[in-house]
Amino acid sequence: MSPVISVILMVAITVILAAVIATSVFVIGDTTTSVAPQATFSFDLEDNVEYNTDYDSYTADKVTITHDAGDTIDSNSLAVRTYGDGIKYIKDNGNLGGFNYRSTWTFEEMGAPKKVSAGTSVTVVTIQQDADDDADRDVTSLNRQELYVVYEPPNSDTSATLGYWAGPDE
Repeated sequence: MSPVISVILMVAITVILAAVIATSVFVIGDTTTSVAPQATFSFDLEDNVEYNTDYDSYTADKVTITHDAGDTIDSNSLAVRTYGDGIKYIKDNGNLGGFNYRSTWTFEEMGAPKKVSAGTSVTVVTIQQDADDDADRDVTSLNRQELYVVYEPPNSDTSATLGYWAGPDE
């Protein structure tokens, strides 16, 4: 084999190897994903609480969810979700928040500060009976629901469950 052909083959093999290695490196670099924050949450259930607001009186089950430890998280990236009946929340002024029952509320919607850190809490409720209305509301008690604290950054397709609670009757 002539020296010219040997040099051409060695250069071709070197170029092919460099292309394969470069492709592998760029593909691995593109597949890095953001890591969900690490945090722990506690859940405190209160059954059949007599609840009086500026406008109404209710009997409600309520669960206070508290960020106990871990990373600080943006309140618009953190949500409480249930797959049972919908939930409402209690605002800082003690009034009931949320016009309708929903399966998901962000911490931001519930009035939490922009940054949720250890000690931050929100309270979700199910209203069992409206005192001003003779009809019982068709909402299951929180005793029979499951609640999830979910990390869902805006404009992202990813999510991670950071906390879970099942009612004692679940």
